[in-house]
Amino acid sequence: MNDQEILNLELLESTHWWYLIRKKILKDWLEEVPKGSRILDLGSASGGNTNEMMAKGYEVTSLEFSQIGVDIQLKKGIPVIKGDARETGLPSNSFDACVCLDVLEHIVEDSVVLKEIQRVLKPGGLFLFSVPEDMALWSEHDIAVSHVRRYEKYEFVRQIELAGFSVDNARS
Repeated sequence: MNDQEILNLELLESTHWWYLIRKKILKDWLEEVPKGSRILDLGSASGGNTNEMMAKGYEVTSLEFSQIGVDIQLKKGIPVIKGDARETGLPSNSFDACVCLDVLEHIVEDSVVLKEIQRVLKPGGLFLFSVPEDMALWSEHDIAVSHVRRYEKYEFVRQIELAGFSVDNARS
C-alpha cells in the first residue's frame, strides 16, 4: 500500500465504518484466542489492531512492510518489526495466532505468504484473514491502494486449504 493510503488509514481507522466493522470482527474472533497468547499482526499498517490486541492482554508481534507504517507505530509506542510477509525471519512454530487483515491482496506471491504464516504458527494455531472479494467490484480505489487482485470466496478458501489450513468459517 502506498504511504498516503497508510496515512489515510491512520486518520480513518477510529471512525470509518469499514475499520469499525473489522475491529468488531477482530474483537469477536479474539474471544476464541486464550488471553496471553502470542499473536502475529502481519501487515499491521498503522498499528490500530495491534493496539487493540495488546490492550486486551495479548502478546502481539507487529510486522509491517512500509517505513511510514513502522514510523507511525513507533510514535504510538508499539514495538514493531519492519519486515516482509513473504519471509518474516520469525522463528517457526512461535505464534498461537495470526491476524492478516487486508494484506494478501497487495502481494503478488500471496501463496508464499500463506505458507510463511503456516510456518510461524504453532500446530493448531488460529488465524484471521480478510481480503476484498469479487473482481467485478475492481475500481480505481483498488488501484489507488495498490491491490493486485480481489478474491472469489471459493478460490480463496481453496488457496488457504492448499496452504495446509482448515477453514472453520468463511464469510462474504
